[in-house]
Amino acid sequence: MKILASLIFLFANSAFSTCEFKSSFKSVYSLSGPVTQMIERSGLLSSSALKGVSIFYPTPQSFSGEKIPGGVFLSPSKLNEMKNSVVFFDESQELRKLFLSQKITAIEFKSRSLVPSEVVETSLKTLGRYVDGCSEKFKAISLHTKQLEKTIRALMRTKLDVVFFLGSVGGGRLPELVIANDGIVLWLKRVGLIQTYPTELAYLSWSSSIINQLSGKYIFLGLKEDYRPSVRGSSSRATLIYPGALIPGISQLEAWVYFLQHKPR
Repeated sequence: MKILASLIFLFANSAFSTCEFKSSFKSVYSLSGPVTQMIERSGLLSSSALKGVSIFYPTPQSFSGEKIPGGVFLSPSKLNEMKNSVVFFDESQELRKLFLSQKITAIEFKSRSLVPSEVVETSLKTLGRYVDGCSEKFKAISLHTKQLEKTIRALMRTKLDVVFFLGSVGGGRLPELVIANDGIVLWLKRVGLIQTYPTELAYLSWSSSIINQLSGKYIFLGLKEDYRPSVRGSSSRATLIYPGALIPGISQLEAWVYFLQHKPR
């Protein structure tokens, strides 16, 4: 699926060659995973205006820009470089205050409580203010997102009982955090495709009494990022490894399609 998606967007990039950052923006940094996804899929990773992205984003080997350690640990010299730049960053009160104090033009992207398709449309709208000639590529991305949702619905004829964890799930102790109402999990719940950990919280530390009740009846599935996709484990305990599996947006849909096509029997 990742290869197919890459081919689709390679074709899109060759078919629509005018997408670029507006000439008034000579220096752009993206510390936001969802926005960087749209930058990559619009063919803008190679733009001379894009100076760097977060080190946590799974950039292809061909990316020649800087990979920046994000968060409040940005060095004074890096902050100084960013002063005449546009900086995208994911929702963070600390970063918001930091960029404001440094008088940096920073655009905060909020993905909390959004499902993948909403993240895609919001990130395209956010990025769209800073680019020219990208409308056809944006349409192709939106279409691909809708197609992924259709594929998932077609692959899930019956509701799946599954609990999602942040990290690898093996035979030992489960990861501390459950993902219950965010990103792909939120969408799967919203459209009635899964039954999962009973809570209204987005993330939480699991209760041993609840986990014991669900054990043996639900799949315990860990989510982890790596460049090479795989599904490891058994039909009751497994880990989905996929580039961008934890980044809100289109890659979570692609990751879930991959899992459905490779889940242990």
